[in-house]
Amino acid sequence: MPVDRGNPEHGPTPVFYDNRLAKNSFGVNGFMNLTFTGPTLLAEYADLDGTKVLREKWTVDGGGAVRLLSKEKLIDDADFHA
Repeated sequence: MPVDRGNPEHGPTPVFYDNRLAKNSFGVNGFMNLTFTGPTLLAEYADLDGTKVLREKWTVDGGGAVRLLSKEKLIDDADFHA
C-alpha cells in the first residue's frame, strides 16, 4: 500500500518516523516484531525488505508501571527520524 512522505504536520509529535523513499516513489512500509520475555518486551521495527530500523526495550515493574529501558536507531539514514 502506498505511503505518503513528508514531515508530520499534526499532533501529537511522533517519537520516530520514516521519510525514506521506496522504489515505487512512495514512502517505505514496515512492520514490527514483539518478543516477550517475562516482564521485558523487545520491539524491533523493520521495513518490508527486512532491514531493521529501530529497536526498543521495555519493562514492567511489580506495580504495573511500564518503562522504556532503551531505544536504538539501527540505520544511518537522514530520512529516518528517531
